[in-house]
Amino acid sequence: MVSVYADLNCPFCFLLNEWLYEKGLMDQVDWIGVEHEPDLNDEKALTEAYQDEYLSELTCAKNRADGVVLGTPNFRPSSHVSLSTLIYIKENHSEFFGQSKLLLYRALWIDGQDISKLDIVSHILKPILDISDINFTPYKLKLTEQTQAWRELQYDRIPMALSSSGAKYLGLGNKDSLSSFINSGLFDLEDESVCLSKESVFRSGESQVQKFPLMREMLELTVDPIFLLDSNGKVKLCNKAACVLVGKNYAELIGVLLDDIFPGVSVSEIMRLVKMNYRFANQMWELVSNRYEESSLVLTLRDITVQEQQAQELRRNNFDLEKALQAKQDFLAVVSHEMRTPLNGVIGLTEISQGES
Repeated sequence: MVSVYADLNCPFCFLLNEWLYEKGLMDQVDWIGVEHEPDLNDEKALTEAYQDEYLSELTCAKNRADGVVLGTPNFRPSSHVSLSTLIYIKENHSEFFGQSKLLLYRALWIDGQDISKLDIVSHILKPILDISDINFTPYKLKLTEQTQAWRELQYDRIPMALSSSGAKYLGLGNKDSLSSFINSGLFDLEDESVCLSKESVFRSGESQVQKFPLMREMLELTVDPIFLLDSNGKVKLCNKAACVLVGKNYAELIGVLLDDIFPGVSVSEIMRLVKMNYRFANQMWELVSNRYEESSLVLTLRDITVQEQQAQELRRNNFDLEKALQAKQDFLAVVSHEMRTPLNGVIGLTEISQGES
């Protein structure tokens, strides 16, 4: 049996659950609900900064949906109530657990319903189970215990799965890799399409993905536009300066091909040249590429408009100097010729006179 750790308000977890359902693998996993954002509330979810992060995450998930319908809920709701409800159902009405989980996932990610509200959760589950008179206190405590146990595993990401042999499946992956892992549990997989714990501790040796909040802050403080691209040239990550340059928000840029942003610039070209100059938005930019991990590329744009203008001015000045020097040389050549011609006659006559004497 494979243990799957997931949250209802994570779009990647929704996709993974749909794939499990599609492949008929629901009975081969023990689905364990955890809160990757236990402090999430409506006020926080509706802030501009959080909405940007949420929409970029949702856009990334849509790019990985592989045929699954994924809507656009207005915001990410807290999953505390709905996860506690699922724990109650799993412990007391296990025959309805899989169906209940499917209904709650789809209510949020397809219909856009707010599953943080008990009355809405009750309405969603009413066709199969009445939960109106349940005391959820012990199940909320169980949810806290499950979440803590997940954190102690120190992977700090969902979806994730652990096999009985100790193999781990971190992130969304794809349908085939998921099926192979569930059926064998004999290999490790790590994919970057994940929801990260918002209470991650930056432990020594963790991957760069786990340090995303710190990386994000560093990126936003950088004045140069920066893009993280996959091997196909699609934007995986960018900073605020990049959004300002292109005139699009973060969510609109995720998944977009580099060539669609900067016409004529391809990943193969910037990888081959390392550095190149490119005119965009009436400015001259130096594009600098660096490989990041095995299949990603960091593209940094540096505004060199002033330097380019200074270089052009220097070239113009050098050209003017070269023209003046050439004119001087031409003048001296003419004067030398004009003076040398009569002098040759004088010198010749002088020599004749000296010879006669």
